[in-house]
Amino acid sequence: MIQNLATDNWITILFVFLLAILVILNFLFPIKFKAFLSFFKKEQFYVKYIKTFVVSDLFFLLFSFFSVLVYAFLLYKLVLYFNRSEQSNHFLFYLQIAAYTFWYVILRFILGRIVQFLFDIKSFQDSLLLYKWLYLSKSALLLFPFLVVFHYYNLNFYYVIIAVFFGIILVYNYFVLILKNQKYIFKHLFYFILYLCTLEIAPLIVYLKIIFKV
Repeated sequence: MIQNLATDNWITILFVFLLAILVILNFLFPIKFKAFLSFFKKEQFYVKYIKTFVVSDLFFLLFSFFSVLVYAFLLYKLVLYFNRSEQSNHFLFYLQIAAYTFWYVILRFILGRIVQFLFDIKSFQDSLLLYKWLYLSKSALLLFPFLVVFHYYNLNFYYVIIAVFFGIILVYNYFVLILKNQKYIFKHLFYFILYLCTLEIAPLIVYLKIIFKV
C-alpha cells in the first residue's frame, strides 16, 4: 500500500535532490558520466581515469556526496526498522546519520593519507581509493531506485535484504581487489594487515555502533 506522501515530504525532496545531482553530473561531465554508467566495464573506467584521478575532482566529489546521502538513507531505514520507530523528528534523525556518515568518510580519508605518508604507498593508496570509490558509487547508483520503491510501497523488510546483499558484494569486491593486487599485498603483507584492521574494519565497526546507538 502506497504511503501518504504528505507525511514524508522531506524524503520526497531528498529523492528529487539526489536525482538533481545525477542530472548535474550528466550535464557537466557527459563523457565521464557515460563511461561511469557502463556498469560491466569498471576496469575500462579505472584504467582510463587512474592517471588523472584526484580527490578534488568535482565529478568525484559530487558522486561521493550523492553516495553518502544514499547510504545514510539506507542506514536511517535500517535503524528505524530495528529499534528506532519511536523517533519524533525523522528528518533531523536522518540529518544526524548523514552527518556521522560524512565525518566517517572524511576521517577515513585522512587516516588513509597518514598511512600513505608513513609507509610511502601513494600509488597503491590512490589505486585502492579509486577502485573502492567505483564500486561504492556504482552500488549507490543501483541502490537509489530500490530505496525509492521500497519507501513508497512501505517494503521495510526489503531494506534488510538489500543491506545483506550489499554486504556480500562489498566482501566480494575486497576479494577481487586482493586477487588483483596479490603480488603487492603479499610482498607487504604486514602493512596490508595493518591497513585492513586500522583503516577498514575498526573504523567501520565504530561507525556502525555509533549509528545504531544514536
